[in-house]
Amino acid sequence: MIKERYQKLSHSARIGVMMSLMPLPGWGLGNMAIFVLERIFGHPSGISLVNFLIVPAFLTVIGLIATFSQLYKVLRIPAGRMTLILTAMHGVWSEYAAVQIHEEYNGYLILFLFSFGLLFLKVSAGFVVTLLFSSANVMVVLALIYFLKVPWGTDEELFIFLFSLYAFSTAIHNEITRRNYLQLKREQKKTTHSFKQLNKVFYPHQLRMMEQGVELEKTMPCGSGKGCAIFFDIMASSKVEHERAQTLFREAFGRCSELMMSQYDADRMECNAFRINEMGDGFLCSIGYPFQAPDGRSNAEVALELSYRFIEIFEQSMRTLDYTSPIHCSIGIAAGELESFYTTYRPVEYHMYGRAVILATRYEEVRKILAQSMAITGSMIILQSHVYRSLPADTRRDFQELDLQAHDLKVRDDPSATRLFYRMVNILEQDEKPQDKLQAS
Repeated sequence: MIKERYQKLSHSARIGVMMSLMPLPGWGLGNMAIFVLERIFGHPSGISLVNFLIVPAFLTVIGLIATFSQLYKVLRIPAGRMTLILTAMHGVWSEYAAVQIHEEYNGYLILFLFSFGLLFLKVSAGFVVTLLFSSANVMVVLALIYFLKVPWGTDEELFIFLFSLYAFSTAIHNEITRRNYLQLKREQKKTTHSFKQLNKVFYPHQLRMMEQGVELEKTMPCGSGKGCAIFFDIMASSKVEHERAQTLFREAFGRCSELMMSQYDADRMECNAFRINEMGDGFLCSIGYPFQAPDGRSNAEVALELSYRFIEIFEQSMRTLDYTSPIHCSIGIAAGELESFYTTYRPVEYHMYGRAVILATRYEEVRKILAQSMAITGSMIILQSHVYRSLPADTRRDFQELDLQAHDLKVRDDPSATRLFYRMVNILEQDEKPQDKLQAS
């Protein structure tokens, strides 16, 4: 029960519990010191049971009760201040009790208790605070000696000299420690800020690996892989004359990037997509490499679902623009080889290229031909034949086939292509939206 109540306490209250218990070793060591001094000087100390046992135990119990019962909240006193008050009470009482033992060696006991009391002072207190703390304790002892009419002897003189020397050296040490502590805090703040900024640039698993000493160039796969690439482009974006157009384009691309990052799994190296590049009016991303498609799904299916979501995000943003004419986008999806590498010059960057990337841009370009020769307008998705065949049958039915040879058309950089597949898309006006298995971040 006590353990459960302790775990429910605040950090300051827990420190209060520990500080309430810490004077007990001091009182115990003080009693041992009295025993040693009695043997050295051969005079009984005249120790009072009330001064050295009952009152210290009472103060300790009061401290524990006040902390565990959270009395400081009722009294509206911060837990740290409550602890300071109780610790100060222990200190003042120990001085009162010490000056009343045998006059031949009470000064030595006070010196011991003061030295122990300095241990309670935070090393970050600094030079001035340490001297003020020490001076206040000396003034209390001098006042007690005066009012209790304690004889002044050699041990009191040694106490004043040795404690002053010890207090001054402790103050210097604490000041040096305080400055080092503040410097460390500044460095930690800089480091924390740097990592927050790096978190905007790198994936979490990269930061984790670099913290473990792994070189940047080994935090992402390099070499070749297979996957799909998506090229998203805003049609005739340069002709859109609206002051908010570029702002909305950036916002839409930002939401698309968040969608790519969703379902990111650092341990399994899975993610919806990897953003390859972003241009003023479009972007490129890959599925399947360097990140695997989530849950072992088909690269083609994930690429198509992402494309639908990209168009939906874009259309939602353009609706808020309320432009005089429709603003459309087009997407090309292709499958094939993907190559990744880190540059060998500064700043070191992770790049991706490959046949899938090239063909995605080439298939997107076909929409210009479709618009000119077949009078097709609106947002559209254009699929490479390989991507189309990788989709389920019910999904393939949504696309129209275009025989390239029959229309005397060619896809640049894909001379073997004899057909492609396209679909006009207007997500916001569809009665039944495409099934979405992706999760937004």
